[in-house]
Amino acid sequence: MMLGRVAALAGLLALSVTAAPPVSPFPAYFTLPDAVTVVDPNRNVEEGYGEAYMPVGDNDNVKRGRHVSTRLQFAGVELNDDNSWRLKVWNPIRQALTAGGWVIKEYNDTNPPMATVQYQRNGVEAWARFQLFSPEEIEADFIEVKSFTPTLELPAPAATPEKVADDEPFPYLRPLPGMKPGRVDSDNGPLYVTFQGDEQATMVAPASVKKDYVEPQAISNLQFILEYRSALSKAGWQIVHESQSMNQSDAVLIAHYAKNGRDIWTYIHYGGELSIAVGEAGITFDFNQTTIRPESEGTLQRIVTLLQSDAPLKLEVQGHTDNVGGDDYNQKLSHGRADAVKAWLVAHGIAADRLTTRGYGRQQPIAGNDSDEGRAKNRRVEIARSDCK
Repeated sequence: MMLGRVAALAGLLALSVTAAPPVSPFPAYFTLPDAVTVVDPNRNVEEGYGEAYMPVGDNDNVKRGRHVSTRLQFAGVELNDDNSWRLKVWNPIRQALTAGGWVIKEYNDTNPPMATVQYQRNGVEAWARFQLFSPEEIEADFIEVKSFTPTLELPAPAATPEKVADDEPFPYLRPLPGMKPGRVDSDNGPLYVTFQGDEQATMVAPASVKKDYVEPQAISNLQFILEYRSALSKAGWQIVHESQSMNQSDAVLIAHYAKNGRDIWTYIHYGGELSIAVGEAGITFDFNQTTIRPESEGTLQRIVTLLQSDAPLKLEVQGHTDNVGGDDYNQKLSHGRADAVKAWLVAHGIAADRLTTRGYGRQQPIAGNDSDEGRAKNRRVEIARSDCK
C-alpha cells in the first residue's frame, strides 16, 4: 500500500516538472491555429519600436510600431516533394486569422510562399508577414502600428566645459534608461566627418573620449536613431549624419553643438552596445578650399574671447596640408586657410596687427600620409603665440 502511494506521488512529481509550452510573443488577437508554436523563444526578436516590410504588390509597405520577429512551426504536417505541404500549413493559418478579423492582403505561392495580412479592429492596426520555408520553418514578422514617443531627454552643454569622471556619463549625452556602463577610452583619437559633396573625411575634433554602454534588452536601430535625434535636436544640437536601415546590423548618428561658446562633436554608434564619443572641435574648411565651415564658429569664437581677455597677446595662424598635390599648390592652400582664419577674427573685432599668418604646406605632418586618417590629421590650422619658437 505504501509502495503504491510512493509510486503515485512520484508520478505526480514527474507531471509537475513537465515543461510548459513556450509563451507566445504575440497579442491574443493574433489568432494562429493551436498547431502553430514558436520554435525557440530565445531567438525571438521583440522590439518596443521597430519596423518591418509588409509588402503588398509592388509596394514595400514599411510599417513601424511594436515589432516581433520569430520562427514558427506547424505540428502534424511533413515536408514532401510535391509541395502539397504548403496549403496544408497555410490554409489552417488563413482560416484562423480570418476568423479572428484579419484580412489576407496578399498570398504568393512562390519559393518560399509568402503572405501579408492586416488587422484593423477596436482602434488597433496590425500587420503580419509569413514566409513558409517548411512546416518546421515559418518566419513571421508582426507589427502593431503606433506612433513613436521619445523617452530620452538631454540637457544642453554648459557654457564652461564639464569635468567628467571615467565612471560617469557625459552630463549632456547620457545613455538610454536601463543601459549599464561599459568600457571607457579616454584617448579615443580624433573624430572625422565626410561632409556631403566631399571626397575626403575632415577631422572635426583632434581628440575625443569614448564611453560604451550595454543593456539587458536590445532596442531596434530605428528606436536608437529616433531617441537620440529627438533629444539632441531639442537640446540645440545639429544632426550632421545618421545611418540606419532594416538591412544594417548597426546604426550611426553624428551631431554638432555650436552654442553657448561651445563647439562639440559627437559620434554615437549602436550595434547591440552603445558607444558615445565626444570631442571639442577644431577649425574645418570646405574640401580643397579656403572657405571656413560654419561648424568652426564655436572654436573661432573661443579664440576671440581669449584675445579679448589678454590685450597684449599676439598670435600666429598656421596652415598645414597633407601630401596630396604639389608643393606650390599645398603652400598656397595652407596660407590661404590661415589668411581666412585671420580675416574671420578681424571681422569679429580683433585688430589685424595682433595676428600673423603662415602657410607650411605639407612640410610639417603630425601623422603618416599613407592613410585617410593620417592625411585628415595633417590637414589642419593651428594657433600659436607669435613669440613662441
